[in-house]
Amino acid sequence: MIIMKRAKANIILSILETSILAGCGSPYSYTEHKFQFSQKVTDDYESRMYYTDEYFALPASQYNDSLATSSLSLAMSSFASNRNPDPDDYSQRYRNVKDLLTNQLGFDNFYVNFYYTVKPQTDSLGAAFASKSLSLDGKNYTLIAGGIRGAGYEREWASNVTLGDGKDETYGDAHLGFAQAANIYLNSLKDYIEKNNITGDIKLWTAGYSRAGATCNMAAGRIDEAIQNNTIKTLLGDVNITKDDVYAYCFEAPAGYYYYQDIDDEKTQKFNEDNSCLLCKTEPFNNIHNVINRNDLVPYFSPDAFGFTRYGIDHYLTDPIIDINYKDHIGAVKDAYHMMPNHDAIGEYVIDQFVPKTSKGCTLYNWTLGMFLEEFIDDYANYGMKTRDFFHTKIESSLRDLFAIFFASTSIKSSIANLAITFVEKLLTTTELQVLYDDVAHNQSYFFKDVKASLTQALGNCGVDILTNNPVDMLKGLIDSIIPILSTKVSLLLTFANKNNVQTIAKGHFPELCFAHLQARDPNYTLFPVQYDMSGKYFLFNSMQANQNVKITNSKNQVVALFENGQPVETDSSLPYGVNLHNRNFAKEYLLEAYLPYDDTYTLEISNTDAYGVYEYDPGIVYYNPIQETVVETKDNTRIITFSGLNK
Repeated sequence: MIIMKRAKANIILSILETSILAGCGSPYSYTEHKFQFSQKVTDDYESRMYYTDEYFALPASQYNDSLATSSLSLAMSSFASNRNPDPDDYSQRYRNVKDLLTNQLGFDNFYVNFYYTVKPQTDSLGAAFASKSLSLDGKNYTLIAGGIRGAGYEREWASNVTLGDGKDETYGDAHLGFAQAANIYLNSLKDYIEKNNITGDIKLWTAGYSRAGATCNMAAGRIDEAIQNNTIKTLLGDVNITKDDVYAYCFEAPAGYYYYQDIDDEKTQKFNEDNSCLLCKTEPFNNIHNVINRNDLVPYFSPDAFGFTRYGIDHYLTDPIIDINYKDHIGAVKDAYHMMPNHDAIGEYVIDQFVPKTSKGCTLYNWTLGMFLEEFIDDYANYGMKTRDFFHTKIESSLRDLFAIFFASTSIKSSIANLAITFVEKLLTTTELQVLYDDVAHNQSYFFKDVKASLTQALGNCGVDILTNNPVDMLKGLIDSIIPILSTKVSLLLTFANKNNVQTIAKGHFPELCFAHLQARDPNYTLFPVQYDMSGKYFLFNSMQANQNVKITNSKNQVVALFENGQPVETDSSLPYGVNLHNRNFAKEYLLEAYLPYDDTYTLEISNTDAYGVYEYDPGIVYYNPIQETVVETKDNTRIITFSGLNK
């Protein structure tokens, strides 16, 4: 990838957009609009978005930075509104998405399904639709916009943790909660099409955030499958639609598609012919765009270790391990974040202030929140929950019950994030943290009993009835499953028992953060939009040699990672590297590691060359692939190799 100065890149981008859309027979002109969105549980705020019908002149498979920002605006406006004088009245909480679609963007025939007019249930879903007529390239279409309630959904939290056993007669091996939600969405869409007598050629613009993002992803995946199987009329009604007419943008979405099958079993084959890519991420699904921040906890669920992923293409927001110009680009994101209309409510950008506590023998430089979350979820899935069936039988039901109780009353003015913060505050104001530390090391059977008091107080402070339903005991299975991870990495307890860290994890899922990232890329919001590879690819170097000397330099001959006698040496590099502790079947294993953005060329100088590896990671492949290294020189037990992600 050629890195250009921002001004020059912006000019070229504008010329390219104008040239492409000139061929569509109409000018590429945006109009500015206002939209309302809810934040937390008390307020709604107003922001701006840009829209043009010409978004839909281009094929849906082409990722569009401006359409992405507009789609997140649609998703955020679909959050349940907080402007409700009567807390028991749910009949108009779709008001923000209705205003955006009908009063701002010129859509008609607005409709919401039943679930968007009543208090959310454990497995319900709120969906809103509107439509307009379009004429593009001399062809007439009905454009349907579909918004999905992705915040303020209360007891629908239970659906998030409903993995199911993978043997459901209707939904098969998919994440059961998200598959059920997608089914509600598709049934509601079909009802809308039939009630409004929509026939012929249609285009669908749909977007969702968080749980709504997973619903959007699963629903769009099913539409694409119906297009491939020529069953679209059964799924949606008497309409015609192609894959490139389904514009699906899914933001910070957890995973619901299950792929973990024996790749040698043709009956359950979910990889392409050479097993190099998941079928759900190949061309028939490349109209589904998943926008992901590596520092957001939510997209790490359901765990990849259990075999879950998403339909379509994952687009990763700027991060040190994927963007060689991260320092410059994150500055533009912070500027946009600071300008959010509810900045006073959400606070400053703090993602880079997360500080993971390290185990004895570990030294980590530039370690990110995302790297910590990915490693923790992977360890927890492999050694805590262990299997999908374990989670389903031992944990799932209790968590569903807990969320149903937590959001049972309209008097609840809190969130799951606030519950976690309150719990940590209780730990830090007592001597309990040291007690828990001792429990992990010596008396694991006492851990839940000793943590129960702080959990009870935290739930009570959030307004939960802690006397009638005994909700704390519903967490026992979850907490017990965490102990095996803490026993090999006690530093995790110290990392989570830090109020600033917990707040930072919570802020990683703020939709305003995702919006700021997209604004920094969108020429409608800035004269200098940032550009970087969003594929999520990176290189990983690791070695088990305790006394190894390693130096990695980039194409500018800058040292990006350095180890002497097996210990990391601090440099001016902003890339993550260090000695890290891993669990391998509950055995401790220390590795020298360095994470390197894909779009650069590197030179690796390494001594004791018997035990090291350099791997390429591609989210579409879901596993690490050893690189084809080029050996430049081998001398005095030192090997010099080069590798690059450029021109691939």
